[in-house]
Amino acid sequence: MVYRANDSLRTRHVHSEFVYCLSPSTSIGEAVTTFGVSEKTTSLLLLTFDVDPISFERMLQLVEGAAAPLDSTLAENADGNAAQLAGVFGLDPDDPEFESRLLMRIALKDCGA
Repeated sequence: MVYRANDSLRTRHVHSEFVYCLSPSTSIGEAVTTFGVSEKTTSLLLLTFDVDPISFERMLQLVEGAAAPLDSTLAENADGNAAQLAGVFGLDPDDPEFESRLLMRIALKDCGA
């Protein structure tokens, strides 16, 4: 909560902040272990902000596989990993409110909720 009051990051870099936010734990090490990229990674969520088209194309060239738009629900885009993600957060992936509950857990994690 102190970092929010000071308008600062919980981790050292904005890149690790996204990985940290995905984890229900407040441990960045555990977040990286659970959600970080490794040799076994089969699905990747690439976040970009205000990136020019040339830089974006360069990023896509670094990843083997096909890009898919994130234009439907999280569960549909999870490439079969919705059950794993639900398990990490203790949620039911078949719950019609799964996506809302997941996003709420992520948003409230540092509030002690």
